[in-house]
This record gives sequence, structure tokens and C-alpha cells, in this order.
Amino acid sequence: MSSLALRLFLLLSLFCSSAHADPENILVEGYTFIRPKNWTWDPADKGSALNRFTVPGSSPSRTDVRFYVFPQTEEQIRQRLLGNFEQDAVLHETSAAVNDTKLNYVTVSGKASDQVKKTPGKLKVVGACLRTANEKKKLLVRIYGPPDEVDAATDDFKHMVEKAVEEFGK
Repeated sequence: MSSLALRLFLLLSLFCSSAHADPENILVEGYTFIRPKNWTWDPADKGSALNRFTVPGSSPSRTDVRFYVFPQTEEQIRQRLLGNFEQDAVLHETSAAVNDTKLNYVTVSGKASDQVKKTPGKLKVVGACLRTANEKKKLLVRIYGPPDEVDAATDDFKHMVEKAVEEFGK
């Protein structure tokens, strides 16, 4: 291969690989979510998730962040999250104030219920419900995976959600 052909090949390869880079942020229901640097973007699968980020980890199951819009109340979504776990799951709630918005985080940990059991062992979910332009719908943003991986990524998750809420409507 000639020097010119090799240079052209390398340039074209570089262009093609950079053309498919993960987006730095995504827009969901008017919120701009900025992807933490070490997370990757995954196109949503055939489920109901609008978008998905994958969080790096060492477990065979993937820890991921998904975005859903549900025609439900916050309480119904909380019950939906809890329904992913067996009866002895632990539910914990915290809140944060972002501008004039009270943001509630729901954390559930335990063994996955039979209907969603894809991985053995304990799992954890941290979720936040956000208002949408349609008063009858809520945006659920959640991170789900093995507890140690979710714990390691929770600060990044909360920062991403709170920054999106802070910038909402600007």
C-alpha cells in the first residue's frame, strides 16, 4: 500500500470512528441529561425505555440508567419499582432541593422478583420522578444493577438528574 493510500485509509478510519461517538447529552421530555464521561450511550432496546446509558462495572449483568415516561403518579411509580423485588426488599427515600423543585429519590434493594429475575443475587435501583409538560405523565429516571456498582455510580446519577432539573425550562 502506498504512503498516500495508507494516509487516506487512516484518515477515513478516524473520521468513521468519530462519527459514531456517544452523544454527550440527551434530551428527554424537555430535560437535558449530560452523560458522565465514563458512561456509554446505548440505543434503547425493544422495551419501553426512551434512552439508556450503561455504567461501567465488573459484573456480568449491566448496570444501566434508563428513562421512561409513565401515565402514573409518583406513588404508582414507586410501587412499580418495588414490584421488581421480592417482598423483603428495603425501600429508602431521600430528597434534594433544586431551585424551587423538591426532588425525591427512591432506593430499593433486595432480590429481584421472579418476573424480572435476570441475574442472581441482590440488586438495587435508585429512581427519581420528574414532572413533564403533560400533567398526567411522569418521567422516571432510574439506575439499576448490583448494589456495589449502583452505589459507586449514584453520585454521578444524582448530579446528572439535578443538573437536568436545574436547567429545565431555561
